[in-house]
Amino acid sequence: MLNLFSMKYRVIYLILICSALSAINFKEGNKIFPYYLWFSAGLGSMWTEDTDMMNLYSSINYSKNTHVLKLRAIAGGPIQGTFQDEHAGDIGLLYGYRQSFGNISISYLGGIGLTAGEYKGKKDEDFTAYTKYEMINYQAFGLPLEIQLDLNKFRPFGLSLSAFGNINTEKSFAGLSLNILIGRLP
Repeated sequence: MLNLFSMKYRVIYLILICSALSAINFKEGNKIFPYYLWFSAGLGSMWTEDTDMMNLYSSINYSKNTHVLKLRAIAGGPIQGTFQDEHAGDIGLLYGYRQSFGNISISYLGGIGLTAGEYKGKKDEDFTAYTKYEMINYQAFGLPLEIQLDLNKFRPFGLSLSAFGNINTEKSFAGLSLNILIGRLP
């Protein structure tokens, strides 16, 4: 079974991020590079039909003219974790449109992603002092969606508010995330 949250995928994702950031020219006056490339990471809340979770959000973003390409990873879990709590997340490749208004930009994105997680199924038949649930693991392809509002006043650093979601056959979710941006910002 593919586990999106395993250590090897985190290491591969960090290597990709470091490679992209090392290739960035942070000087705004340099017109050699007609594109923008930045990394974002942050925290937020996400919701499924059954529960509320805290999430970790990270992405690599590429933009040329008004087009945006994003590789994102979201991992959500309980705020106060116990062994039998729900988890959800996705890895998605999104494409969209970006509008800039001075130091503010808005992006509208959609794409394809792999969603994975764990949720509570039916109660176990074991009658003990506490209630146990059967935990169901799932993986599904999903439709990740996102609207992102960026404040890029202090380049190469910025702030972002992302409203995101993933529509899939197992456990759809939605959420908000406050992110820090670093890189060659639009």
